[in-house]
Amino acid sequence: MKSLFLGTLLANLFLFQTALARPILSDSQKSYAAVCLEEDESPDRLIAICETALARASVLNADTRDMQVSLARAYDNDGQPQTAITIVADVLEHDPNHGAALNVLGWAHWGLSDYDAAIDAFERALNTGASAQSFAGLASSGRYMGTIEEDEYVTLIDTALAISPDYLWAHREKAWFYIESGRPNEGEQILKAALQYDDKDPWTLYALGVACTIRVNQVLLLPG
Repeated sequence: MKSLFLGTLLANLFLFQTALARPILSDSQKSYAAVCLEEDESPDRLIAICETALARASVLNADTRDMQVSLARAYDNDGQPQTAITIVADVLEHDPNHGAALNVLGWAHWGLSDYDAAIDAFERALNTGASAQSFAGLASSGRYMGTIEEDEYVTLIDTALAISPDYLWAHREKAWFYIESGRPNEGEQILKAALQYDDKDPWTLYALGVACTIRVNQVLLLPG
């Protein structure tokens, strides 16, 4: 499996280096491995950087699995969840309790609307240690499946936010829950509070616009 994985990395690396107009690394003082693990680049650049780092590794072992997880997350963020699943499957074959890999697996399945598999991955991740992503993913997957009650959903998403108060995705997820439940006022308040962490986030501003529009329409439709 290792030779096949490395061969695929090398082939993909050639394609990405051809497609990217500027040098892969913008900071020559950092190694490919360091930039890969930081995950501060756009998904397409991060894919090229992580694949370069992994292709340069003489062997795939515990020291490189975190880079594989970064690569998988980049593929998932690039809209390629199936590729992300393939990569983390390799990580989990060698380390079944790799919490970050299990979270990526959960989000990749979530992106494919396979909520059963997502819940399984997030629950396994929580068994390795508490994380905001695990709680948020479990809450969202349960909501879309319709398998959890409101109290349980709110407890899970609030736990995620207690761990990471600036987790914008979780703020938006909670707000959408209220918006879609016909309570735009509550969603609006959540989104306004979330803007303290990033007042220019386009997805938060979009959700806030939707909440405000629905709230105004509800008022206009009131009798009298």
